[in-house]
Amino acid sequence: MISFIKKKQYLLILIIIVIAFILRIYQVDRLPPGLYDDEVAIGYNAYSLLTYGKDEYGESFPLWFQSFGDYKLPVYIYVDIIPIAIFGKNELGVRFPSVFFGTLTVLFLYLFLQDILSLEPKILKNKLHTIPLLSAFILAITPWHIQFSRGAYESVVSVCFYMIGCWQFTVFYKNKKILYLVISLFFFTLASYTYHSFRILTPITILVIFYFLFSKKYINRKNIFSIALYTIVLHIPLLLFTFGSHGNSRFLQTSIFTQQALPTSTLLQSSISDFIIYPFIYIKNYLSYFSLQQLFVKAGDNVRFYSSSEFGFLFRWQLPFLIFGFIVLLREKSKIVKKIVLGIIFIVPAAVAIAVSPNALRALLLIIPFSIIIAIGIQSIVRYKTLWVKIAFAGIILLGIYETALYFHMYVSHYQNTHRVFWGSAQKKIAEEATNHEKEYYAIVINEDFLPNEKIHFLFYNDKLKPLFVNSSWQKPQKWSNKRILYIRYPLKEKMNARIKLLKNITLDTPLKEVVAQFLEL
Repeated sequence: MISFIKKKQYLLILIIIVIAFILRIYQVDRLPPGLYDDEVAIGYNAYSLLTYGKDEYGESFPLWFQSFGDYKLPVYIYVDIIPIAIFGKNELGVRFPSVFFGTLTVLFLYLFLQDILSLEPKILKNKLHTIPLLSAFILAITPWHIQFSRGAYESVVSVCFYMIGCWQFTVFYKNKKILYLVISLFFFTLASYTYHSFRILTPITILVIFYFLFSKKYINRKNIFSIALYTIVLHIPLLLFTFGSHGNSRFLQTSIFTQQALPTSTLLQSSISDFIIYPFIYIKNYLSYFSLQQLFVKAGDNVRFYSSSEFGFLFRWQLPFLIFGFIVLLREKSKIVKKIVLGIIFIVPAAVAIAVSPNALRALLLIIPFSIIIAIGIQSIVRYKTLWVKIAFAGIILLGIYETALYFHMYVSHYQNTHRVFWGSAQKKIAEEATNHEKEYYAIVINEDFLPNEKIHFLFYNDKLKPLFVNSSWQKPQKWSNKRILYIRYPLKEKMNARIKLLKNITLDTPLKEVVAQFLEL
């Protein structure tokens, strides 16, 4: 009987993983439509390392990658070398790490919860036995995780590494084998080398782990100091980077402690006033991550972060289960699950609220406790035998099926039309059209004042093409007076010199046919 139950569970988690993979891989080469700046930078650097052994700036296998005024962490770019080698320098090659690790996160959440529940009292274990499968399923189908797993987002990979770390620590807790603790700390560290917010989340987690090891005397003092030394050594490059000029550039761009991050009304010159106002801004940022508006109605202002203005990061049908699950969790006599779920919910916003908030990408790890709580809510409601509860549950499920189907319909059928301009489709079209005209002109000149970051798109789509990037003050040199020049700029309505010929307007293939650039012949 036990063997049959295990086989059934294995089959169900396999089905859930397949569903998760399909939802993340389906048409990922064209949905989202195009590659935005950071994706192109990741893809080109991976390709450049694969082809030339150097990044876009000529550095040989660097540990940190200069990009758009700050520095990218290395793991996603190095991991992406393999998909680029297999699939080529294209959307699938760039996004496959997110698809792959996003799918794996579903598996590791299941494994983590299975092992966690095995540590709970038998009565509670039996009571919550379906939570691992339900949580994995919720994570597999929830917009928050799907949306980011379909783009080249380092945060998705970091969340996966973090969950592997949690799982391996649970395995260590069960059998006290140091190897599992070593593996756990390695993956926690790997998460902090992958995405910026985990440079804060991971150290907090590791400090909690070492507090546990010391307070519970779980392993002897000699091993604790050896493990601590191992962890410090792993973090030395990251610490040097973080406290150097390269590492704090990201902090200066996004921190609430910089004037750029503060609203105009709070730009107070007095240090005393700043000291007073910053805690209030931090608290406001912290609470913003629990906004029902963002979670269930409209997922923020960054249009790349959601599939439609009609949806939040979680489905509306999940709200009653989230509320009920949270109440049940607080009342539950769990020794471990409650502490972990509530701990992550507290730590994640606390770590990322230091930056301009809310930002669902930085707080992506929150999807883990939310998935668990929703699963607890579903299982707890199902156990009620009263007729009105069954009717309400059936109604929510029917609405859930409709809302979920509507979400995927909007994403597959409408997303590419409504969001194409925000996903680098314009830059791709410009690069492809310029390539088509390459042999007709002596030089290709691009006004980068109004077409920012166009250079990296040209490197990605055709690194053999060597256009000249200029500002708006550029004029055709006298020595090129008899040469045909292709000049690319943002579409302007001003009258052109009689000697300038409008070759074509570059438009996107959307119902509105947005004009994104003008090709001029000089």
